[in-house]
Amino acid sequence: MFSPPGSGRSLAANLDPAAGSPIVAAIDRLARRGLLQTWQRPAISECTCIEIIIGEEIHDALTGAKSDIRALAAEERRIEAAYRAADKDVRSAMLEA
Repeated sequence: MFSPPGSGRSLAANLDPAAGSPIVAAIDRLARRGLLQTWQRPAISECTCIEIIIGEEIHDALTGAKSDIRALAAEERRIEAAYRAADKDVRSAMLEA
């Protein structure tokens, strides 16, 4: 049975997949050394904000409130603004420290 990386179970313990794919052994070695990240979301603080923006813009495109092109452009603009705001906050915090 295949176990997700980081689950504490060896991927190579089941010889069938390990015999057919060298990648299984490589992933198992990485997992044993603690080099795999198993979170489902990127490790960025803006992730929730990005999800909200994407959801709103997809909603607008699907309901016809915006064309697909306008929704994608707005999405890109809003996400870039969120990154700029976060970067500004980080720089301000560094100056205050």
